[in-house]
Amino acid sequence: MSYLCVDGGQTKTAISLLDEEGKTIESWREGPLTTPSKPGAADNLRAVIRSACEELGRRLERSGGTSPEAACLSLTGYHEGDDFVPPLVKEEARRVVPNLERIHVVPDYVGNWAAATAGEPAIMVLSGGGAVAYGRDASGHSARSGGWGHLLGDEGSGYWIGLEAIKMVFRAYDGMVPKTSLEAEMMQRFEVAHVRDLMNKAYSGSISEPEIAGLVPVVDALARQGDETSMRIMERAAANLVELAVVLLEQLGELPVFLSGGVWNAAAMDENFRRLLDEAGHNVEVSRGKGEPWEGIFMIAQGGIL
Repeated sequence: MSYLCVDGGQTKTAISLLDEEGKTIESWREGPLTTPSKPGAADNLRAVIRSACEELGRRLERSGGTSPEAACLSLTGYHEGDDFVPPLVKEEARRVVPNLERIHVVPDYVGNWAAATAGEPAIMVLSGGGAVAYGRDASGHSARSGGWGHLLGDEGSGYWIGLEAIKMVFRAYDGMVPKTSLEAEMMQRFEVAHVRDLMNKAYSGSISEPEIAGLVPVVDALARQGDETSMRIMERAAANLVELAVVLLEQLGELPVFLSGGVWNAAAMDENFRRLLDEAGHNVEVSRGKGEPWEGIFMIAQGGIL
């Protein structure tokens, strides 16, 4: 038996065909997914799923392999309860691969949770381009907090940290916060000579969302060097993520907390989070996530979770 595992993101869609032991039979990439609420998102989703399944068919024909019997698609922007997404995905997948008996369609944070916790009762706090917390208790009850996207939330995410860093350059220029080393770093990174140029570049769309999220290591390094403004940004980011975790701890009980996503590579984030969570009265085990997203998707495809 083989399993089709799809990790659909905003920059790419990674597809793997895995055997029963989780070893890769085939792997490739398709285009990114559009947030479901945006115009054209349904057509985009159909096109990506159709292309992935057609490519699967071509690869199986070349290798002489058999079609997978189960699949899990972990999709960005999809939230549990968004009724139109699972039927659309299943219809499109079965149109090309009719032998798929089981198709699990889950939000990307569920796939990440399964990977981070190995499916055990626990809470995952994910901070990367976005920020969300998700958990399940021993009875199977689940809860989520955050994950509303960078326009409406995602405080504590990589994008939020980067945007705050840029904002603080202007606040320091106006004398509202102390002078900060962030100014020189932003000027150099975005190749501008004055804050007005930085403003123009930001509003023109010349600075992409990934570039903004990519500022986290810069802010972390300056925070560790004692830059007051950078230290404050990292502490506020951690405090926002602690709020997400506390909401779930109060709903699901004192479960272990796993940290997942690239933002946790910043030393200041990990340290601040643990301290602030303890100060909030939750003395629970905090550790880094156990596995990669595809491992969680594979577990769900096998039927070991959900």
